[in-house]
Amino acid sequence: MEKLYGYINNTQYLKSKITNNMKNDGYSSDYLQDKFICSSVIKKMSKCIVDCIEGNYNLGNEAVHAEISYIIINNMLKYIDEVNIRVIMGIFKCYRKSYIDVVLEENFAEKNKLRITNYIERFFDKLEMVACSEWVVSSKEKKIEDALRESGNLYRNLLEVMPDAVYVHSEGKIVYANKAGANLMGYLEPKEILGKSSYDLLEIDDYNKPLIKQQDDITMRKGYLPPVERKYSRKSDGKSLDVETTSSVISYEEEKTILHITRDISERKRIEFLKQKVRQKTHLLNKTIEYNKLRTEFFANISHELRTPLNMILGSIQLIKVIDNDQRLISSNIKVKKYISIIKQNCYRLVRLVDNLIDITKIDAGYLEINLQNADIVKVVEDIALSVVEYVESKGLEIIFDTDIEEKYMAFDADKIERIMLNLISNAIKFTKLGGQIYINIYDKQNTIVITVRDTGIGIPLQKHKEIFERFIQVDKSLSRKREGSGIGLALVKSLVEMHGGKIYVNKEITKGSEFVIELPVKVLDDMKESNENCNVGENYIERIKVEFSDIYS
Repeated sequence: MEKLYGYINNTQYLKSKITNNMKNDGYSSDYLQDKFICSSVIKKMSKCIVDCIEGNYNLGNEAVHAEISYIIINNMLKYIDEVNIRVIMGIFKCYRKSYIDVVLEENFAEKNKLRITNYIERFFDKLEMVACSEWVVSSKEKKIEDALRESGNLYRNLLEVMPDAVYVHSEGKIVYANKAGANLMGYLEPKEILGKSSYDLLEIDDYNKPLIKQQDDITMRKGYLPPVERKYSRKSDGKSLDVETTSSVISYEEEKTILHITRDISERKRIEFLKQKVRQKTHLLNKTIEYNKLRTEFFANISHELRTPLNMILGSIQLIKVIDNDQRLISSNIKVKKYISIIKQNCYRLVRLVDNLIDITKIDAGYLEINLQNADIVKVVEDIALSVVEYVESKGLEIIFDTDIEEKYMAFDADKIERIMLNLISNAIKFTKLGGQIYINIYDKQNTIVITVRDTGIGIPLQKHKEIFERFIQVDKSLSRKREGSGIGLALVKSLVEMHGGKIYVNKEITKGSEFVIELPVKVLDDMKESNENCNVGENYIERIKVEFSDIYS
């Protein structure tokens, strides 16, 4: 950007550019005199443009624009016999083009060129408006006044062919409008709206009335109001329009008035709305595609989960049949017991899969309910931990339970807590190598009970911490993976925890192994007696352990 500013501040270079552009536009030698193209004006313009780009200059600073316009017009009067609006606009056009040429010559990204040329265009738009205004109100120079009268028709014709609506307001009334302005209000000719106010032509609610007045006050005070978007409903036919209006102070018929240039942006708004809809639809489509992909992976996984135990059951039955038919086989009773055990384990595995599918479906439908009872959460979790000690040790692992509180009575569903804990312990067993440890801890946080299940296993990648609680998600998605699972266990655990008003997450600070943290709010039901019924270790737990641990193979 420094090089670009160097060019803009290079007065001699810009002067030569302006001279060449004036030659190309057919200006005579009178216009090409060294003093005619004033160096001081170029310096002032360059400073304003650089300040504008850097955000240090307000386009509404009419005093600076007036000073630049005054110098240029006075120079024109010194060296040119006939000065009129067309000549003024032509000279400003050469200045404008020269500055834009400097920008386009630079090897910058197109978006940077576009941004900078936009500042230059806006600067010269304001400069030309002020110059024309100065030309109109100047009573000291008769020659300027005469030239303005001669070019008045040309200036009006220019406004008439403009596609944007132009209005001049004096004391709240329209004193001038072009044809586009009349059409925007729903009329054919400008004379139909002269003398009327915005309130006569538009439906303006009580909220916008003071807002419009405030904007007009700002325009009169500062001389310029940047583009403002408004929504109109015109009285002529009730049609709603989205418009963008730029306002500035001008002198019209020797009176200080407000010039409004209004552009109909209804089509642009409609396109923006359609683009937004397209983005929403695209987002929805991408989510649908992702969901369908997950669903496909899930069904492929479920097929694997169903086929594996069924093959084991079928194979075991066939072997039992062979043993039954051939009594010569040694130790047939021992082998039959072994195969019956395999059949039973795989039946448990199928029961677990079906139970999970049924429960996740009930949760989706809103049918799964929790049976809250006041009980000792510490005792329930400890009993669950103790009930799996023998099984965990048989896998060459160690399970350690610890708590910072002896008892904590609160409302919870013991059966659902059992499902949650056994699922997490099952995962810890599956992903922890021989000789590893599993830690179960309880922390009392007064209004919250925190239960953690930590292992020294292979751990979970950080980017998967949130994904693993989504349905059908597995860290290892391949059908040849070493550990079995349907991908809905943790999703079910998360739902059961949330049904208690709690939350579950993976502790990202653990670098070795993984730690699941459950936070449950402490609530007590007033109308229910404290009870540990159905919360004791017994046949219920043993059977549930066999089901939950059924996909762990030796």
